[in-house]
Amino acid sequence: MSSVRSFVNLIRPSIFVHCEPIEDPCGPSATMADLN
Repeated sequence: MSSVRSFVNLIRPSIFVHCEPIEDPCGPSATMADLN
């Protein structure tokens, strides 16, 4: 997760980064019905 935050901070420091690990091989779309 720190690599993602570092990369985003390098590219666009004004963006707030909130990272969540994806532990499901299908990703969040398999469990979040309201995800578009």
